[in-house]
Amino acid sequence: SKSHILHSSLSFCVRSMVEFEFDTDTLVNDSIGEILIEDDCKKQSFFGKMVAIITVSLLTGLFYLIGILIVISFICIFYYQQYYWIIFLLFLLILSIFPRNYKRYEFIIDNYIWTEVKKYFSFTVVRCGNDDDYRKQMLIGEFPHGIFPLGFLLSATIVNKIFPPEEGFDLPPIEGFLASILFKTPIIKQIAHFFGSRPATKKNIHHVIAEEKRSAALVVGGIAEIFLSDIDEERVYLKNRVGFFKLALQYGLPVVPIYYFGNTQIYKFVGKSSIFEKLSRKFKTSLVFFYGKYFTTIPIQTKIIMVIGKPIDVPKVEKIEAHHIDAVKKKFIMELESLFDHHKSLMEWENKKLHIH
Repeated sequence: SKSHILHSSLSFCVRSMVEFEFDTDTLVNDSIGEILIEDDCKKQSFFGKMVAIITVSLLTGLFYLIGILIVISFICIFYYQQYYWIIFLLFLLILSIFPRNYKRYEFIIDNYIWTEVKKYFSFTVVRCGNDDDYRKQMLIGEFPHGIFPLGFLLSATIVNKIFPPEEGFDLPPIEGFLASILFKTPIIKQIAHFFGSRPATKKNIHHVIAEEKRSAALVVGGIAEIFLSDIDEERVYLKNRVGFFKLALQYGLPVVPIYYFGNTQIYKFVGKSSIFEKLSRKFKTSLVFFYGKYFTTIPIQTKIIMVIGKPIDVPKVEKIEAHHIDAVKKKFIMELESLFDHHKSLMEWENKKLHIH
């Protein structure tokens, strides 16, 4: 009967709510953490500073450079009949396809160049938990994206120092994921591969978690967060995200918030219109015009402080409902806000608030 069906449905919902025990009120990130790594730009030589500026300028300027070269190639081929430019285009095509493996090269990551880049930005790592808190499989959410996720990139150079791999385990305990479009962009693809990152596809993420039994790190805000980036205000895109929390519930993985203070201060940009945002989402890449010092890709020098929150335990749920996702999301947002408020003084941002969209 209808009444029996209604009673059964209500019973299931009540039972589901009771079985899902999740504390959304008690904060775990309620204090300032311990500084593990601290670089200082004041101790950097002039040569080292130039190495850092050139490296970051070229890295971020590649988006402009590749686009310009492709346009020049087509002009030369079709207008001037200079067909040897076809070889260049074929070379770019090959670079956008190979390599196909995701091997991490430590000698590329841990070298003089990246050491100088970290010094230039006085890269500092603060961790709220102790070693034992992180000796488990986790799902890590990193914020904010900024115009360019430099904090995320720099964190890849020190991941083994903060989260040491288990004895006899060659791969780092955490795998970083980047937008899939970057793995179709020449040179950027190679750099991403050398850092051991993978395209942020469902297949790859599930493989790392379920098959390799490793932790996954994601820039949760993605492209949408780029368009929230502002030098004067700190904004993150999180309220409409579902997949990140659903993944945590599916595997019962603790979620860890990480905030990169200063990541939004490196570049400014124009093109915040809804048209650019819609096109960016459609093509899954950031179609914005950004600039640093002197309207070039020279980065604005600022501190970048990586603050790692304590893991937030999440129960494994077989049948995930909307209220499960909402509860974990509510808790995560509270922890992220607390993490920001307790550490913003490190940037002398006492009057800044974190705006969560």
